[in-house]
Amino acid sequence: MSAPKAETLWRWGLPIAVVLIPTYAFFTLGLRSFYINGAWWGDAGILASVMWHNGWGLALPLVWGGGSFLATHMALVFWLTSGLSWLLPVTREQFFSLFLGGVQGGMALAVYALLRSVPMRRWSAAGLAILFAFNGMVLAGSCNPHFELLIVASGIAFLACLLRERHGSALCFFALCLSTREDAGIHLGLLLACGIWALRMQGVAWERLRPLAGYAVAALVWSASILAIQHAIFPNAAALDDVYLGHGVFPHVSLVTIATRLTFWLIYRLYLVLPIIAAIILAERSRAPSIVAGFISCLPWLALNLMARSPYAGTLSNYYPFPLVLGMVWPLLGHGFALRLQARHVTTPVQAKRAFVTILLCSFVGLWGMQNPQNLRFPEDFLSPPSLAMQARTNRAIELLSQATLGRVAADGAVVALAPGRFQRSQILWYPQPQAPDTVIFFAHGQGTAPALALASRSGLRVFSQIPGTRLRIASHAALRLPALSLAPWAPPGASP
Repeated sequence: MSAPKAETLWRWGLPIAVVLIPTYAFFTLGLRSFYINGAWWGDAGILASVMWHNGWGLALPLVWGGGSFLATHMALVFWLTSGLSWLLPVTREQFFSLFLGGVQGGMALAVYALLRSVPMRRWSAAGLAILFAFNGMVLAGSCNPHFELLIVASGIAFLACLLRERHGSALCFFALCLSTREDAGIHLGLLLACGIWALRMQGVAWERLRPLAGYAVAALVWSASILAIQHAIFPNAAALDDVYLGHGVFPHVSLVTIATRLTFWLIYRLYLVLPIIAAIILAERSRAPSIVAGFISCLPWLALNLMARSPYAGTLSNYYPFPLVLGMVWPLLGHGFALRLQARHVTTPVQAKRAFVTILLCSFVGLWGMQNPQNLRFPEDFLSPPSLAMQARTNRAIELLSQATLGRVAADGAVVALAPGRFQRSQILWYPQPQAPDTVIFFAHGQGTAPALALASRSGLRVFSQIPGTRLRIASHAALRLPALSLAPWAPPGASP
């Protein structure tokens, strides 16, 4: 192969690999969440429904009470995804999984561009960018697939384009970031504000910082405006109260609560705490506040979660610490902006790369403490997606079960997540069942398996069946006659032979 052809191959081949590897891995994880591990109905099931084949109101499924998702989150980006979903020949679950994969692939590509501008060799930049897409904070968040990491991916892409003076692309990613959620502008605005402070500390003239300040103000004003619009349109929306404030202003918070949660973070959230500690130490040693500026911008978010009403937010479980992922890349961004804006004190490329790599590696420490109700296994679960046949058989089985005469039916939330239009909210086994069900449908070895088996035991259901080729299980009073499903006997874990 000639040298020009080889150069072209590496120039385009590596960025493509940087995108495709995380995209495939998280696409696989999304599909496994639905068809193997059992998805969270209240999260993945709702999001998959909202972003696919929807209208301007982003209607929620009736099983979740109907209404508009905009009352919970002003996720205007779902107008875009909904329109796109009509153009792609994929199922709802496949589309949501493609979304998850695309976000991580885009995040990796943006970090690759940053690393190349430090500068760094292509192979090293590609390897680190891919590793960043799988960093510890992302892995913890993937235990409950969500959409907030689009704020991170588009935010990094915006800043990378701005650094390389590609202003048209920067504006597009800026708009994408702000449209993801109503608070995206707050996170991005605070990141820019703290970055500006750090650059001023490093001797950048204020006149050179005005464009960054303009974006920061625009982002903060956008979030303030969209929050006001949300409150005006949906005055009874209580998402902020339910998750964070409580009914009043933090009536649930005490010194004991704060001390307990801080201790919990230090023991079970090391993959969040250690990167911050590492950034503080490196910033002090390098006399470069830009290394820690990204994490400083997250302090208001951490304080809000520390006092949150929801235990998931209060313990920074799953996707809740997503703004910290933005803080991980600021050592590279701070170095790049300091150079371009002619700071008096600039970290060397080696210092910037060392800080980024150290923070990244620290994020993998303590992952044993993450909340993992689906018992995900890394990296195995990134490599084995459910087959198309298994997906089709599972979907068909739920359709047939919803049409069959099964008496009173209760279903695991993971089952409802696959077919929200075929169930009523009262059938979700998470809620108290006023009458004993005649049939319980659930996933084997999922987060709803134990509650399903407990409900079956209380209801006197002693016959258990499995649907071959799927992870679906059924508990009933007697053997079901459903020849189309080829039901086979199944023994619950721990049952006597």
